[in-house]
Amino acid sequence: MSRLRKLFGKIGGAKVSRQDDGVVSQHGTSISRDEIPARSSPPDSTPKLSEAALATISTRSSTPTSLPEQLWDKAYDVLKDEHGSLLLGYEKILSQELNGVDWNTISKSLETVIEQKNPVKRRLQMTQLIRAGLEKTEREANVKKGAGDAIQVMLSAKNMI
Repeated sequence: MSRLRKLFGKIGGAKVSRQDDGVVSQHGTSISRDEIPARSSPPDSTPKLSEAALATISTRSSTPTSLPEQLWDKAYDVLKDEHGSLLLGYEKILSQELNGVDWNTISKSLETVIEQKNPVKRRLQMTQLIRAGLEKTEREANVKKGAGDAIQVMLSAKNMI
């Protein structure tokens, strides 16, 4: 816990404003939820950042926009410094998802595509991965629900016979 407090203490208090429409801004820059790319393509296709998101990344400073983002970036960087090989393996697995490669297929030669220098782009990639994970979980839950419904119908029919 003291390491977390140490990290939290090192992060300066940036001026942040949050508007009701989900826009976070700092120093004249802003991003909205609409600019973060949603993953609406099939799971085997490669997800891409939208042109608007790429333009936002290129025109925005790499300074985090909120204290939680600053804390996350600092923690990620400390983890990379202290456990670089572990984080590299983790980034390779995440890169497979960003490239549309099946999670069960681990390629030792795969290069990491996780952004190393621009924390804004890295957070967008992580958001994209979170959305992909949530969509996968939703699909799996729907399959399980459908199987459960089918079994329930079969058990009801069995009781009638």
